[in-house]
Amino acid sequence: MKTFPMLVIALGLAVGGCKKEKKDDGGGGAAGSGEVKKDPAGGSGEASGTGSAMASGTDTGSGSGMASGTETGSGSGSGTGTGSGTGSAVDVEATGDGVKLVLATPAVGETVNKNGLKVTDAMLTIKGKGQMPMHVEEVEVVHAKYLEVGEFPTKVEVNYEDNHKTTTMQGKEKSEDSPVKNKTYTVWKDGEKIAASNNDGSAVTPEELEELDSWQDEIGQVPGIAKVLAAHAWKAGEVYTLTPDELTLMEDGKEGGKILSATLTLESESGGNAIFLSDMKTEMNNAQLVGKLDTHLTVTVQLSPARPLSVVSETKIDATAGGIPFVGTMNGTDTYTY
Repeated sequence: MKTFPMLVIALGLAVGGCKKEKKDDGGGGAAGSGEVKKDPAGGSGEASGTGSAMASGTDTGSGSGMASGTETGSGSGSGTGTGSGTGSAVDVEATGDGVKLVLATPAVGETVNKNGLKVTDAMLTIKGKGQMPMHVEEVEVVHAKYLEVGEFPTKVEVNYEDNHKTTTMQGKEKSEDSPVKNKTYTVWKDGEKIAASNNDGSAVTPEELEELDSWQDEIGQVPGIAKVLAAHAWKAGEVYTLTPDELTLMEDGKEGGKILSATLTLESESGGNAIFLSDMKTEMNNAQLVGKLDTHLTVTVQLSPARPLSVVSETKIDATAGGIPFVGTMNGTDTYTY
């Protein structure tokens, strides 16, 4: 049940950590004029000068698993000019006035729970039979816990309480469980590829590993979208169009699709939370899907530490799956608790 474009931002929000900043005396770089104020409650350091925007304290209540705030959180730039002390930082800088999100590396043992529902309604064109409606509901309930955290999260325990889809065609309903349902895995990276062990001792099948590959950009790296969001101070109502380089960053770690264009807009900010909107056009070309998708996302995030609270997606599809042309919609809602 993979969705490249629909939840690309949510996956980015889900990375759980970023590079830890080295101790610096404040004079280590061009942006080094910032002064750091430490927050006694959470240890986040805020750059008040022209240095990087914000740097969270080490392991201070960051989101974990799929829902930590690296994708939406900005760290303190390149780790220079943030004064003394340690923290977590993405190697980019956000300057100017506006909303900046605080990024923190998760602590070992932190957990996150995700509940997801995706509904697809499509009209298939089948040779010899004409058009046929299809309705698909996909449910995912996932619990994740960090087992090892270095400069990045490096090992995660993942329990799939539920992961199934129900397809209705011509009045007939078929339910199909994912191979990972009701199973718990330990997931890490072996080089650039995801590796996993089944906690019940059984061998991980290729089908299971394909599902677990969704953790590709959440382990051992900072997702590209985190770097994009960390580079900007956000003002409500301003529509930001991503550059070609930023689109490439957002695709990092994902295969079979190309983001043609994307915008990000801060809709509102209140009570320590913010709502971001995104419009994205994606071209898919993989074994499962060939075609175009037009997606609108509404993402509610906690600002400090940055992590998603909900992701609502609306996608229009014009594609071919398994050689069968179809058009339709794919709408999803993911909610996160900590």
